[in-house]
Amino acid sequence: MPQINRKSLLITGALLIIPIYLFKYYRQLKRDYEEKLLFSKRHNCVVTYRPRKGFFGWPLDCDSKKCSPNNVEELYQPLLYFIRTAQHSLDVCVMHITVNCLVSELVKAKRRGVQIRALLNLPTNKGCIQQQVKVLNDEGIECQFFVSASAELEAIMHHKFMVKDYCDEGGYVCTGSMNFSVSSVLHNYEFFVFMSTPQVVEAFKKNFEECWKNVRIDNEGLINRTILDQAQLAT
Repeated sequence: MPQINRKSLLITGALLIIPIYLFKYYRQLKRDYEEKLLFSKRHNCVVTYRPRKGFFGWPLDCDSKKCSPNNVEELYQPLLYFIRTAQHSLDVCVMHITVNCLVSELVKAKRRGVQIRALLNLPTNKGCIQQQVKVLNDEGIECQFFVSASAELEAIMHHKFMVKDYCDEGGYVCTGSMNFSVSSVLHNYEFFVFMSTPQVVEAFKKNFEECWKNVRIDNEGLINRTILDQAQLAT
């Protein structure tokens, strides 16, 4: 009789425990699926900004809160997510970066092993822009600076895009109208497009490589080297 009771208890316990584990397994599968679906949506969308209104078009998850139109870090959620989810590589091509949260996220990505290159316009002042550039350099993030051939800055590095995790299977790109500045998200009508279309990503990747190569060659010249040395930005 005791042997029968013990078996009955074991069977009863198993019948109670197995559904619990199955439910937990189902919840984990569901969570993983939802995260992958959200990742895909966030890499294939158009995000628009309106002055003092915030952004629109960014796919939200169930835990997302309403974005404050005056909080710069919250307004940069789409770009921060793009950087945060980089796994292998990230090429940044933009005129300048003056937003602390973006610089911090780039540093975090570098520290977790993401290979980062930044192609920027030569800073024209010794304020915030140069401070942010120094942070990137100090972290070992490889930076190249476009130097205008004219003192009047008739030509500038005015691209605004990032290419992430490019490989034979594809990758991701984001591009849009705004510089990485505070005023862009607070005061301007702006937009960003996130895409994973292989042909589009490849085109942006090739463009980055061409720009990177050309700027590097130009910066090997005596005039550009002198300008970069004076700005303490020689690489």
